[in-house]
Amino acid sequence: MPGTRLNNTERNLQNAWEHERFGQFPLLKSICIQAPVGLGLRGIRELKVEFSYPVTFLSGQNGSGKTTLLALAALAFHGYAGHISANARRFSGLGPAKFSYYTFQDFFHRGPGDADPTGVNLEWTYSGDASISISKRSDKWMHYERRPARPVEFLGLSRAMPAIELSILRTQFSLRANPVTVALQQGARTHLEQVLSRTYPSAETLKGRKSSIRRSGNVGGYTSFNMGTGEDALIGLLSRLYSVPEGSLVVLEELETGLHPAAQKRAVKALIQIAWERKLQIIGSTHSHHVLDQLPRQARVLVVREPTSHRVIASPSTQFALSEMSDTNHSELVILCEDEFSVELVMQMLPKSTRRRVAIKSCGAKSELALQAQSHLRLMEQTRCLILWDGDVTEQEATGYVQAARVRYPHATAERRLSWATLPGTACPELWAFEVARNAGIAEIRTQLGCDSDNDARTALERCGRGDPHAIAFELSQQVGLPEAAVAVALVSCAARTAVAERNIVVEIVEAALAGQVLAAGRPIPVPLLQNPTYCGQSSALSK
Repeated sequence: MPGTRLNNTERNLQNAWEHERFGQFPLLKSICIQAPVGLGLRGIRELKVEFSYPVTFLSGQNGSGKTTLLALAALAFHGYAGHISANARRFSGLGPAKFSYYTFQDFFHRGPGDADPTGVNLEWTYSGDASISISKRSDKWMHYERRPARPVEFLGLSRAMPAIELSILRTQFSLRANPVTVALQQGARTHLEQVLSRTYPSAETLKGRKSSIRRSGNVGGYTSFNMGTGEDALIGLLSRLYSVPEGSLVVLEELETGLHPAAQKRAVKALIQIAWERKLQIIGSTHSHHVLDQLPRQARVLVVREPTSHRVIASPSTQFALSEMSDTNHSELVILCEDEFSVELVMQMLPKSTRRRVAIKSCGAKSELALQAQSHLRLMEQTRCLILWDGDVTEQEATGYVQAARVRYPHATAERRLSWATLPGTACPELWAFEVARNAGIAEIRTQLGCDSDNDARTALERCGRGDPHAIAFELSQQVGLPEAAVAVALVSCAARTAVAERNIVVEIVEAALAGQVLAAGRPIPVPLLQNPTYCGQSSALSK
């Protein structure tokens, strides 16, 4: 599944982050907003986001709080001597030690009709368990000098404004202009060529008195006035990533702006590589599933705005993030699983008539499923929800997750609309399906994988399954010469066809939830616990 298996660079980033050996500056670990009184900060009354990876991208619907969090990330640090941040309007120091830094006025301007943010409390935490808190008690936000020093760059959507549309640029960069030319660094030019899949003999920034544009090629080239928006923005981004001091924080709005899907994917890979090479912490936002798919799960954060609150979901699957952003559901029942393997397993177990009535989604960590289910129930009043945890989740664990979610996000009808059970086996679905194939489904898996004989299939299976159970499909793909995704489907299909009794139980659980029964551990909840007894039914197989 995208984002679950890290490459060497991604693992290096994770290890360096966990051991806090990542650059010479303090790392931003979390941002917390609290507004016990008043209207909050842009409507946010309570929200905390934690950063678990050097590269973190926020996703969510418009108005969920992503831009606010990006601004607060840029405000987490004071300026660093010698570094002039792009678009920062406050300066301090003299000569080589002069620096600029961001203030609240750079991001939070109160115009006519805007709500008063007085009463908002903000807290930033940093590596080494350090933290800083400030409160909005007057017309001004104060105490910038209390923040730790670190070079910060905020690269907003203005970087993608077409130059031809800005009269000030046409005036500054006429044919008579004599701008300062700064060549794009070699590393940046290499990434530029890789992302856009074309050769650039040269690329450079032309700096005027107040602004800058880009130029591709010295002879027969073209400037920002004749570039595509994505190409221009990418050159500018790569130039800044290589010109900021090592260890800087870079805040980036919507990496995907102006880039086609293939370029978006390659841009994420370039960003991760640059983050490792230059020890940069990068915090960005995205609405693109192409971007999300290329990010490690640790690098994804979903921000959800509910009717009266906000919440954060760490490490969401791409599918779940997209479903939250699209806010569409026309199914009678939403089934939430931990990952894509579980989704495929349930899909293949269900008959077509049942499958057409449900929406099956992967959500990520087991601890998040109940929270996400409560979110669905609150946002979609007519929807029922069924959580299918992996088989290694105990009944006690699942009950605890459900109870905690109901306390955190209470909803009057949740108990009548939320059911839960576990998938077959006592291990993760990959390992369960693997054991089914190895013990009872040799003939089936032989056909699915195209092996020459039962012994051939058995030998391939025996060489797998000794390490990470989530890597079984990858290990088996190396043995049989098929893509990992094809092997995962083969394992799912084999298990669904072979384990008939387990399949029938899953089908009965889903159909019971569709019929309005409320289940816990796959069994109907006794009538006295229900606010509305009409939701309870009987099922001989489920009552065992």
